Amino acid sequence: MASGACVSDSTTSYNLLETPGITPVHDGDGRQYGLQVSGGTDAVRYFISGDLQREHGPLQMPAFAVHYFDSLKTSVRDEWKYPESLKRNGFRANLNAAISPKSSATSARWSATAFAFSFR
Repeated sequence: MASGACVSDSTTSYNLLETPGITPVHDGDGRQYGLQVSGGTDAVRYFISGDLQREHGPLQMPAFAVHYFDSLKTSVRDEWKYPESLKRNGFRANLNAAISPKSSATSARWSATAFAFSFR
């Protein structure tokens, strides 16, 4: 190359973590819901509780990768799109019954809480 034949006319910078559509870094999302019900009479008392939690961490499959799987007619699974996600469900029920003025029976049930946590 002759001297001066190649001249720089611009400078380009590229940051994988800040370029929209390519970055895997996104705002996380978290939701939690719960409900409790209690009541009864002097003879029978009850308590029912349930909760639901969903959370997506700050990492997400980039949009170009989702489009690539779509072009292959392959559906993107949630654990691929959100590799740091949490799904939890819980349920609890208590029932108290007075058998006589001096004794009572109690039944408690806690459902198996379903966890689906993915962290890579």
